[in-house]
Amino acid sequence: RSSLGEKAFGPEYWIENYVEGLNYPWSLNWLPNGDLLVTERLGRVKIVREGEVVGELSGIPKVMSASPYDGLLDIKLDPDFDQNSYLYFTYTLGEATARVGAIFRARLEGSQLLDGETIFRSDPAAPTGGPNITRLQFLADKSLLAAVGSSGNPGSGMVQRVDGHIGKIVRLYRDGSIPDDNVFSVANPAARPEIWATGLRSIGGFAFDNEDRLYALDIGPQGGDELNLLEGGNNYGWPLVTWGFDYTGTAMSSRQMAPGFVDPVVVWSPSLAPSGLTYYDGDQFPAWRGDFFA
Repeated sequence: RSSLGEKAFGPEYWIENYVEGLNYPWSLNWLPNGDLLVTERLGRVKIVREGEVVGELSGIPKVMSASPYDGLLDIKLDPDFDQNSYLYFTYTLGEATARVGAIFRARLEGSQLLDGETIFRSDPAAPTGGPNITRLQFLADKSLLAAVGSSGNPGSGMVQRVDGHIGKIVRLYRDGSIPDDNVFSVANPAARPEIWATGLRSIGGFAFDNEDRLYALDIGPQGGDELNLLEGGNNYGWPLVTWGFDYTGTAMSSRQMAPGFVDPVVVWSPSLAPSGLTYYDGDQFPAWRGDFFA
């Protein structure tokens, strides 16, 4: 928040490296015992303890990593991890010209992943040029949201269609089954039943605030990065309503807002490509309480 001025970032704060020697780290999650799990895009999960890599998990599925957008990406602990030990990962499979985003679930036992299964695959296969399933988020009812990227052009032309997952947020139960109360698909019987929201390009992060409202970063092309307040059933406009520009320099749309589309809370142009959203509600840094970090 700009109103804080320099006081919030004064000389009493500093940055230091916590762990080094990682190979394309992408996402992280803390285990209840204090260990840190870090996904590496090329298909490994490192175990970090007190700032040192002490091992890696076995049982990771084979990933496709032909571009910087592919590979082993997000990681989340089951809301009932203490009872069932389940971990969830997103990864890319398929071919360079036909990418499929997938969600993998397995039980963690020591450093082994057991009973692994792929509980979701995006459809149709995505063309060359962009990300696939980028982020996961559990809701209060313990159902699972998965953000499927629009995969650049020509994939952006598939976002507003309701017969596929491109540019959508899908909602699933933890075993991969589909809830029958997804607001978007209930309102539109022609839509795939797992669709929860649409009109998104590439979700870079999810975060709840202290009122349990869900926010997400959506990464634009050249400009048009957004912070959105998410609700099931909404259409967030991509690529019909956006501040973003194509990489040729041409505006993606002549409209930046229109009826039927939800406006972002914040837009960044030129592009910052923000990723990794966190809401701070702690006591260690009172000047930052209520702020988002990306």
